[in-house]
Amino acid sequence: MINLKDPKDQLPSLLAIVGMLGLAASAVHLLFFKPYNAAALKKKIKEEQSKLIARNDVAKAGIAEATTKIGMNLWMTRLDEVTPMALSKVTKLSEANKVTMVSFRPQKPTEGTVLLQQPYVLTVDGPFTNVANLINQIEKGGTKLAVSQIQFASTEGETDVVSAQIGLVAYLNKPSNEPTEKSMSKKSTTQTDTKPVLDSTSKVPGNSKTQPVPNTQSLKAGTTRG
Repeated sequence: MINLKDPKDQLPSLLAIVGMLGLAASAVHLLFFKPYNAAALKKKIKEEQSKLIARNDVAKAGIAEATTKIGMNLWMTRLDEVTPMALSKVTKLSEANKVTMVSFRPQKPTEGTVLLQQPYVLTVDGPFTNVANLINQIEKGGTKLAVSQIQFASTEGETDVVSAQIGLVAYLNKPSNEPTEKSMSKKSTTQTDTKPVLDSTSKVPGNSKTQPVPNTQSLKAGTTRG
């Protein structure tokens, strides 16, 4: 029993209080503070590093695949020339695969940081196998058109005839807005100051007769003499 009033019991009582406080602190530490484990922490750090490396490898592979795909589909021509050429290629492939081409609609071009994207929506009807072959040939047949999305819809219940909407994209380099040396030379020529020089036989506007222009030096000399 703790008794701080009696001088004889004060020291044992204080020691008992200190002991109880120590036990309470130990219990709190065990409940709320986990013991430090260097090996477990090192293992966790290695696992996180492995995950980051794996994600980085996946990202690099995706970038490489996208770069290859864009390189295969890059058009080295003007934007107004792409649509008729793309239409011609898609028409020939549709006829070769015995697929009915319903429509080929250009969409609004979008500008990226480096490339210009010209999207199209191709709608075709035909047997599923033929449509699948068409899509495969568009993407891998050197048409320079990337397949961005595909939507199928059944047109006849008991047959394999389907209607497909195929999203296509043509990639072009963005046109350069920097002035060329030729255009700069032409601009400087057109902006040259070409003010007319009046001579002694210049015509005065509104008068068909040729009138001499006064000589300012002779007038000045005549005034001085007077």
